[in-house]
Amino acid sequence: MLTRSAELSAGLHWLGLVRRFPGGGRAVGRVASFAVGAAVVLATFGAVTPAAASGPSGQIPPTGPAGGGNGLGARATYQVIVTGDIKGGSGSVSVSVPPTCWWGSTGQDAQQFSQAYADYALAQRGFGSEVWYGMPHPGQVGDALKDQQAGNAGQWYSYNCQPGINLDEAFRTQYGMGPYATNPAFPIWYRWVRNGQPVPAGYVSPQDLVEIAMRYIRLLPPKIGRSPGGDAITQLATWLWVSADDAKVKRVRAQAGPVWVEVTAPSQGITFSSPYAGSVTCPPGEATTVYTPGATGSSCTLTWVRASWEGSYPLTVTNSWYASYIGSDGNGGPVPNQPAAQTATEQVRVVETQVIGNGQRWSTQPR
Repeated sequence: MLTRSAELSAGLHWLGLVRRFPGGGRAVGRVASFAVGAAVVLATFGAVTPAAASGPSGQIPPTGPAGGGNGLGARATYQVIVTGDIKGGSGSVSVSVPPTCWWGSTGQDAQQFSQAYADYALAQRGFGSEVWYGMPHPGQVGDALKDQQAGNAGQWYSYNCQPGINLDEAFRTQYGMGPYATNPAFPIWYRWVRNGQPVPAGYVSPQDLVEIAMRYIRLLPPKIGRSPGGDAITQLATWLWVSADDAKVKRVRAQAGPVWVEVTAPSQGITFSSPYAGSVTCPPGEATTVYTPGATGSSCTLTWVRASWEGSYPLTVTNSWYASYIGSDGNGGPVPNQPAAQTATEQVRVVETQVIGNGQRWSTQPR
């Protein structure tokens, strides 16, 4: 004969209800923070459902594939909109990505789910209210059964997440519920969907959105400008600069439904270096100053002390970036994988400066 715990566990597995609680325990575990009356629990079930919850703007997130079939379609890719300083220019791009969490078919129609639900309710007698966490209200189960009996075929769908993802935290983030500590309303991880009707939207986590934003942010090798623009001359400072876009603070936003992140990446300084000229690191604001006749005072200059003779010297520019993010859930900080520095190199021929009797300098071809 099964013990009550074994009985409950068997019922949970049959219905597919073994889930994680906010504290990390199994659905059959006792969670002190959920010790509320059964009547209150059942009333709470109706408080937040996927159909009623919405993002900060009050709009329901875009839906995924239509219901019916074997449920695999509910794991189809979802659209992430990336805007801002993206590769290819400013604007937006739509990216198809697999969801972090999704609604998948339980494989049960209303009659099958109702029977399993009744068996589960019988098995859970004597346990605390925590066994109802994530469960639909009995009235919702009954309404689905009536809908099917009226000739509307469908299936029950359940909320699922990739391995390693806290299902409860993901659901609460997607549907704007907030942490259980500040909003003890119970979520509902099951939903009746008529065949042919849209399956509720999947969820792309803020962490995944950060990775997508960093994949599309426009951090390109800098473009070198210099004066003189032909041969450089020994002992004469060469004025250097990069394009305005190279030093611009880059901002990108990635959004999937109500969940979004914004990444900001300012340049940390631009370094020019070359053999026999050393190196110099310029603040982004100065590194974009283009030389004009009569201009003085740039800190972005290099002076070669030796001619390159029959060859040339590599002039390398390196732009270092630091990226941070903020998300719709209020969390943020440094991007886990910082962007690599961007570099560009061009060859510069350096000619020697000669001094003639009147003290003027002039250059010759390399000797």
